Amino acid sequence: MPEISHHTISMTSDISSEYQTTTIAECGTPGACIHSIPDEVLVYIFQLYGVAQRSGFPFMLTSWMSVDNRLIDPDTEPRWGHRHLWTPLMLVCRSWRALGVATPSLWRTIDVRRRNIEWLRLSLVRSQTAPIDIFFHDPINVQKAVPFIVPHSHRIRKILLPPLEGHIWIEVGQIQTAAASFLSVLNGNLPILDELMMCLGAMGTVQGIIPPSIDLSGACVPSLQTLRVGYVRLSWAGVLASHLKCVVFYACRALPPPLSPDRFLDALQACHKLEQLELHDKFVSSTLGLTQSPTDVDLGLAVFETHRVVSMPSLRKVAIADVTLVVSWFLSSLQLSDDAVSVSAIGLVPLVSHHSDAVHNTFLSLVPHNSRRHQLFPTALPRSGSVNADEDGVRLELSYSDTSELSFELRWEEPDLADVVDRDAVFIKALEEFCGPLFLGYPFQELSVYGNMGAITTRDQWYNFLAPYTEVRYLSVRGAGPVSPLFETLRFTREPPGNNANFDLDLPICPKLRRFRVLADHKEGDLALIVAMLECRALLNLPPVDELELHFPPEDQTYLNEKCRYEDRLNSLCSAVHYSGCE
Repeated sequence: MPEISHHTISMTSDISSEYQTTTIAECGTPGACIHSIPDEVLVYIFQLYGVAQRSGFPFMLTSWMSVDNRLIDPDTEPRWGHRHLWTPLMLVCRSWRALGVATPSLWRTIDVRRRNIEWLRLSLVRSQTAPIDIFFHDPINVQKAVPFIVPHSHRIRKILLPPLEGHIWIEVGQIQTAAASFLSVLNGNLPILDELMMCLGAMGTVQGIIPPSIDLSGACVPSLQTLRVGYVRLSWAGVLASHLKCVVFYACRALPPPLSPDRFLDALQACHKLEQLELHDKFVSSTLGLTQSPTDVDLGLAVFETHRVVSMPSLRKVAIADVTLVVSWFLSSLQLSDDAVSVSAIGLVPLVSHHSDAVHNTFLSLVPHNSRRHQLFPTALPRSGSVNADEDGVRLELSYSDTSELSFELRWEEPDLADVVDRDAVFIKALEEFCGPLFLGYPFQELSVYGNMGAITTRDQWYNFLAPYTEVRYLSVRGAGPVSPLFETLRFTREPPGNNANFDLDLPICPKLRRFRVLADHKEGDLALIVAMLECRALLNLPPVDELELHFPPEDQTYLNEKCRYEDRLNSLCSAVHYSGCE
């Protein structure tokens, strides 16, 4: 008999009050116990057993419908079905097997794997007339599975097709065949389909192959609420309908003809129930007919003639990745609710840009210039802020709560552009705009900076960045290069470097700092500066730094020598000091 875990048993404890437990003594024989359990309770146990067993199968899709892992909502991240894991319970006895075979709800979630077409056929039969969810685990089986699925299309509730790009052994011909077969299902009668997730990734990466087009008009899928698609061509006006709640487009292109800004907004306004909208990889530009990297003049003529604003009262998550002026226009056209909203604005720096253009394409260019600007900066106080620079771009982010974030990002449209753009210059510009026109005066309690620390060479740069934020309790800096100027800035708290008169001389830098984390390269004298910083703060009667994390390269002998010299003093000044190598 399959072993039912303690976790599974505990999950069923809530039904014990409704059904009295029958003891072995009352039954007379041990076997009578399982036969006395009502069928509806047994079915519930079967389902919970399958859920418990899924913990051993942590398969999920991590990034196939997102440009960036950070855009994925863990609560709604698509997972494989794996609902067949309850089936070992049918081996317990004949009555349990008979119950399992005769219960359609146990067969409604179908995993289609390689070499298990027979399982698909069996599940379709045993699910009878119940709504079904179909999860393809790889595209190999698509062509074989479609003939079995099409007759049941009227009861398909969910479809998930993984990215073809993850299966490099598939030839181009197989990709086209698999895609055509799968799309034939979408052309059928799908009256109850409420969730579609599909990514024909390899179709968009093979030169000469045009991604297929799909028709998802309301007449074809009248119940569709969640739509996540990648590497397809579709009509913006034809897809959007009032019943949609989630729309995510990744590497998609709009079908001709191009839409005017008003028609684009007309289609968007029809989705008054929309809660999540993510338009990546210049889909808005594609819909408006801006297929080339447009100049400011072209954008002004083609897009910004309209000043219309559409109300989206249910929208809670917005993400757009496009050229910067299109991003600004799109955000200017939305009127969001006052509730918690997550907004991600990604400006794509085109390949034709040069160093000066990339720095000119600043984060301010992503911000709406009309009355809509204030809605991106909620009145709720943000708890944390960060500046993150990597090889793909630079990102500024605010966090208000677990569900409310605001981020602005400049990302190189092509990887080769990283060799053209001075990334350090963009990083410094991000620091300047963060503490200047964007987020000046915000009462952050947490601040983090990630990037090339070697690009910040003066105390003035660190002072200008940190001085406005007097409520910071946690400060984290990490990246290549030393951060000696930061230690000096935190030490000389009452003397603005360079005789900077913009800040109050009596206001120390980060006076409420309690946790300080550094992950960077070591420079001789750094630990002496940290000791001096902590001593100065003690003399100023500032709250002590409770926790200090120093992550310097452990193979650096100079660092090891300084650690031996100053370790005792650091421990006396700080209640918890942690050392380790670079992560």
